[in-house]
Amino acid sequence: MKNFVKSLFLMLLGGVLVGGVLMATGAYAQLSPSESDTPDQPVVADATLSYPAVFGYQGQLLSPSTGKPVANGVYPMTFRLYTDGSTPNSFWGQPLSVQVTDGLFNVTLGAADGFAIPVEAFDGRDLFLGIQVSGDAEMTPRQPIRPVPYAMNSRFFNGKTTSDFVETKRGPVAYGIVKSDGGREKGYRFSSGRANTGTYEITVKDANDDNINYNLNDYVTVVTVVGSDLCTGGSYATSGSGGGKLFIDVFNSAGQRRDCKFHFMTFKP
Repeated sequence: MKNFVKSLFLMLLGGVLVGGVLMATGAYAQLSPSESDTPDQPVVADATLSYPAVFGYQGQLLSPSTGKPVANGVYPMTFRLYTDGSTPNSFWGQPLSVQVTDGLFNVTLGAADGFAIPVEAFDGRDLFLGIQVSGDAEMTPRQPIRPVPYAMNSRFFNGKTTSDFVETKRGPVAYGIVKSDGGREKGYRFSSGRANTGTYEITVKDANDDNINYNLNDYVTVVTVVGSDLCTGGSYATSGSGGGKLFIDVFNSAGQRRDCKFHFMTFKP
């Protein structure tokens, strides 16, 4: 008996859910060289990303003669993926015994051992899902699943792999608030003190809390003087280095050193 499926397909990709409502009424083949990466080019996504390409497929199996759900029971179904809506050969397939209740069923495709979906298929091409129930012919037309390649393409960065990118670190090396007496009020990876009036000495730390050899030619530091009742009339700051430490000098508008609270951020270009 022929059946047809009213279905909702979902795909979970590293926490991203893609879905769409669809209607639908062989031999297996591997992806050809023109459809996949060449054999001597490893797919970086497989090595760097651990989650598999898995479909969560939900559907309703209806009788074409009555339009009503088929009888409850376990139905043999085969799901196949194609790169074309009419090609006779699929590049992936999985047979399942599916529990159907009130016509409704829910399957996970690609998760079982031996039925992994080749991740290189999801490089931006259109894919089509074919469904065969019991001894019926595969339902037609095949269901295009165009939203999925766009989600899976996040593995390939629109045709690129992780080897095409260079890691960059744009955050500050150290930052914080230093009180007028040189004490550290709050911040990240530094200790501070006041060497003389208006002169502050800052030791920048690394992730292991070890001292960094600070040199003004290797780092950029931005300083903002905080106005207060004890620091009025306009102030500015300069930065320098010596002995592997960051020095910040605060001046009043007349160019005289003064004690003031300040904020700072240090970056490494």
